[in-house]
Amino acid sequence: MRILMLFAAVMQFLNFMPPQQKPAITFAQNMAQLTFPKTAAFSATISSGETITDVELLYGSDKRTCSDVQALVVPEFTPGKSVRVSWKWEMEDSGSIAPGSEVWWQWRATNEKGETVTSEKKTIIWLDKIHPWKVKEDKNIRIHYYQITDQLADEFLKTALDAQEKLKTDTGMETTATVDLYMYKTAKEMRDSMLYEQEWTGGMAFTDSNKIVIGVVDTDIEWTKSTEAHELTHVLVGNYTFTCLWTTPTWLEEGLAVYAEGDPDDSTVEVFENAKKNDELISFHILSASFSSDSKLADLSYSQSFYMVKYLIETYGREKINNLLKTLSKGTTVDEALSTVYGFNLNGFEKEWRKSINVPEAQWAADAEKPTPVPTEIPTMRPVTNSVSTGPAAEPAADATPLPTGTAEASLPIAFGGTRNTPGSSNGPSGQSSDMTPPILAILGSLMVCVAVSAFAHFKNRRMGVVLTITLITIASVILGVTPARASSLPAAPTKYPQLPTATPYTPPPLEKGMYSNASSGISLKIPSNARIDTSRASSNYFFAMNLGAMPF
Repeated sequence: MRILMLFAAVMQFLNFMPPQQKPAITFAQNMAQLTFPKTAAFSATISSGETITDVELLYGSDKRTCSDVQALVVPEFTPGKSVRVSWKWEMEDSGSIAPGSEVWWQWRATNEKGETVTSEKKTIIWLDKIHPWKVKEDKNIRIHYYQITDQLADEFLKTALDAQEKLKTDTGMETTATVDLYMYKTAKEMRDSMLYEQEWTGGMAFTDSNKIVIGVVDTDIEWTKSTEAHELTHVLVGNYTFTCLWTTPTWLEEGLAVYAEGDPDDSTVEVFENAKKNDELISFHILSASFSSDSKLADLSYSQSFYMVKYLIETYGREKINNLLKTLSKGTTVDEALSTVYGFNLNGFEKEWRKSINVPEAQWAADAEKPTPVPTEIPTMRPVTNSVSTGPAAEPAADATPLPTGTAEASLPIAFGGTRNTPGSSNGPSGQSSDMTPPILAILGSLMVCVAVSAFAHFKNRRMGVVLTITLITIASVILGVTPARASSLPAAPTKYPQLPTATPYTPPPLEKGMYSNASSGISLKIPSNARIDTSRASSNYFFAMNLGAMPF
């Protein structure tokens, strides 16, 4: 009896529970299909009690970015109460992502009543299904492999752990994030997992995804292990120095990567020693940028970078190299970081390093220490006017460049005279020119006589009158042409023309905190560009959304 009463009470309670509200829009058959490594196709069936008018797809990967960046596309569909939508991510258009990356996606739909619902976020691993992948993991290292022995996989795992421990001991650099290494059976199979990779690629690090891919070389396992340590260092440095405001100098990143491999091999030593002997070492400034594509220069770049990093670690210790990496992660330049940590900039570092290996100072470095001459400003060339002032020069405008004494303007010919005259030159007792009244009267009298004689001749003999008139006009023209018009006889007040622009060298304003400035173009930006626009789309309708997070300045 008590059981029946309890059952009745439970049923009565359930009757009072409000019915669960059905979502305005539902999503079914929400899936992604991979055609590795080219496409990821997303599809879903979306239903609603009202006509669905808008559908959007948001998608991305676990790639690290400077801010919360979401790619958004608008697939084509026919509005209705139940619609089937799909869209394909073409990696050939957007660029391939790292094998093993986690791809996520969400649908967002709106019906004609204005109700908007977003589906749950779903994920899938971007990786081929043709290889029987196995996994070995220890601490924060995860090895993915196939068609190699478990014993060899254990060796690869130990190599990664040893390289990580060496960097932690010597540089204090460590990461808590898990790093995935995908060991392909051959280099070709590794390259087939990506798009547009060069034939010589044997390993690659995706520092923004904590992923590494390596093609195992059966005939040279030691090379494979060295490559593993090298690429792992790139991932660790990328984690440790990640910033959107600057980039880690190449010599530091590659030098650390070679350092993590262990003692340099004979080839590395030989390349470096030959460069020392022949005075062919590369400028540190050049090594801060991308390395040369020339094989000989590239080999030297890697070798020299190793010895540069080795010098910093052995001379100044673990703490300082660690501080250098931390300082670079704040977005400072390499010169600023070196000065803050070691007390010298890149030029000072090169000078000290060359001295430590008994190599003469580079000539360009010696020239760099010489004071830089101040560029000479180009004087403003004022236009020649129809008047020249003989009085004292007026005070120049605030934005005008003063005209130096003795420049070209002082000796320019006057516009309508045959002689040159310098302002202030003396043609008389007080610097004034002689009276020009008599020559002018003589010229006017000659013209009047010409007119009178011409008129009289016209009445007497028309033909002779024409000839005489032409002759007299010619004579008058010659007289006018050889008579100089002296500048001092003109009005003293000059005509004011607007000042022409000067060629004063551009000096950028002081760099404020959180600003990026490019002196060559004269442009300053508040923050660097950090948005990636997804260009892969199935139709012409596509968008992207970006939510800026807190950025350390």
